[in-house]
Amino acid sequence: MQFKPGGPFGVGIGGELIVIKKQRPLPNVFGSADIFGRKVDTGSIVLQFMGAQPDGKAKIRRTDIDITSTASTMSRSPGFATGSSSADGSFNRNGGQFSGNSQQFGMSPTGETNMMLPPRLTDFAIGPGETYPLPSGHYILVQGVAGQQLGYFIKAGKAGKASGGYLPPPERN
Repeated sequence: MQFKPGGPFGVGIGGELIVIKKQRPLPNVFGSADIFGRKVDTGSIVLQFMGAQPDGKAKIRRTDIDITSTASTMSRSPGFATGSSSADGSFNRNGGQFSGNSQQFGMSPTGETNMMLPPRLTDFAIGPGETYPLPSGHYILVQGVAGQQLGYFIKAGKAGKASGGYLPPPERN
């Protein structure tokens, strides 16, 4: 997760409260994580302020985007080439003969495909003093909603009270 707890933060209508980039370790040929720590993007989660409701709560839109990828260490590593050569000849008093050959070997990176799945949109309302849990273990605490502005904090730890009994959508695998 690329954000740090803090605040107060403010955002206007259409503004993003938080953007979470999802990643997983780049798998090697055995399915384990890449020893160099490389990662592959698997999508994002965006929370966006959509305006104030008549009851004083903020309308928030959560957009989940998932990306499937066949990326691996084999598709991200540079290719290599090795070669061997041989030569032979024979000579005598009347002349000589020489011949040789060369072979090139190589491996080029395998291809990879990335596909973005259709986004999932979820709208929910959250009021001042209410919290919303994030998949990172942090939570958003709403400070206040005033017309076209939302004030909030990002806190570390578990959320106290989830807003309106809302549960985030399950993660796709």
